[in-house]
Amino acid sequence: MIAAAPLLALGLAAAAPADTAADRALTAREARFRFPAPARLAPALAAIGRAARCPAPPRPIAAWPAAGDPGLLAAILTQGARGGWVVVAGGCGPLLQLRLIARSDGGLDLAPFARGAGLAWPSLVAEALPMARAAAATLLPHGCPDARRTDGHIVAIDPGLAPRRHGIRATGGWREAWRLEGCGGAASIPLDFVALGRGQARVHLAYADARRLPLGGGAAGSPAADAYGPVRYGR
Repeated sequence: MIAAAPLLALGLAAAAPADTAADRALTAREARFRFPAPARLAPALAAIGRAARCPAPPRPIAAWPAAGDPGLLAAILTQGARGGWVVVAGGCGPLLQLRLIARSDGGLDLAPFARGAGLAWPSLVAEALPMARAAAATLLPHGCPDARRTDGHIVAIDPGLAPRRHGIRATGGWREAWRLEGCGGAASIPLDFVALGRGQARVHLAYADARRLPLGGGAAGSPAADAYGPVRYGR
């Protein structure tokens, strides 16, 4: 399922060896700084819901520490942030994937980084999005350059995919299909990911499987919200 020779490499060219000292440090930080109480997220979720024209504020359905994500780790190391998490919220059409940072002053920064389901962590989504947009531009009207992701689903997972730890995967691969819309059209863009460790991954655009989609529908086959499991606050 995963291509042996991806067209684009994100980050390292080869898997990095495990750094047990770094792993212990992240584990200690996650134990020290707990996930904020749900009520503290309510104002930000309400604002995100209004921007997305949701009928009601999105509700958190899953959350996990993600200090292993390079972007979140940078905020911790350079800005003194207390912790970083990924939050998955439902109740507004396709799932909302959000990045949460607990700032050093006690404030919280909550922002969406993807719509729909997926296993890619925030910095990986940000790095892969330009590739997906470039592919979508070949399928959308007028060569639309700035299509937005409106949904996504997990197509396949390699049996050897490592469990999520610190918000990332150390080894293994998976495929996601992202729905991108813009300029009056929609397209499904499949992407193959191969984890390399330390928050890095390779991504391969499976362009042969990309296709135009009708407007008005989500990504067929998207897993139900409970595929992420219950919210585990305090983890």
